[in-house]
Amino acid sequence: MTGSGDPRHDVLAAAGKLFFTKGVGATSMAEIAAAAGLQPPSLYYWFRNKTAILGALVAEANRVPLGMVARVNEIGGPPGARLWTIICLDVMALSALPFDINEVHRMVDDGSPEAATYWAERQQLIREVEAIVAEGVVAGEFRPVDPRLTALSVLASDEGSQNWHRPAGGAGTGPGDEGAAAYTPRQIGEHLADLTLRGLAVRPAGLASVRARTQRFGLLQQIADSQTQPAVVSKDIR
Repeated sequence: MTGSGDPRHDVLAAAGKLFFTKGVGATSMAEIAAAAGLQPPSLYYWFRNKTAILGALVAEANRVPLGMVARVNEIGGPPGARLWTIICLDVMALSALPFDINEVHRMVDDGSPEAATYWAERQQLIREVEAIVAEGVVAGEFRPVDPRLTALSVLASDEGSQNWHRPAGGAGTGPGDEGAAAYTPRQIGEHLADLTLRGLAVRPAGLASVRARTQRFGLLQQIADSQTQPAVVSKDIR
């Protein structure tokens, strides 16, 4: 690959592309070094191991869903409308990542500073979604569910969709996934958001007004455009 002049950037770009095509576990440090145009000793100057590289990528990616949640809350609206929008945006953001987020959860667990940062930010995301669910329960908009368990279930569902819906050529697309390409990330996000709100809402018929409000203000596109994926994550997998 052509170097950018910034070896750290080149390593992350190369790793993102390899993680996308091969998966994190199947990618070696030697392959990352070669793809970045570096000798292995030079790679270890910038990153001590693959987990550190993954941590740097994830640290960048984590800011996207957190930024989207903050923007949704800033715009405001009923809890149901905010949760519906967040689910859509989360699925769309996850689909843009060059790695399987579930694989990340298995690997980023080594006690490193990168791992600690990742899990702290993930807990923050869970708390943000939990707070919206709790608000909806108190307001009588949602059924009397456990807010934290609901938040965990919602995020797990979002992440599960990313596991089977990978862009063409990405690791994770297997023989059983032929139909996955028929759906866009937005279609999947809206479908999951609809299912969630139908299960949570005291008056499921209100889902139509939630969708209408989001579409009327163009919230999905507006927020997605304001939360740009880091170039190092996205530019090599388009």
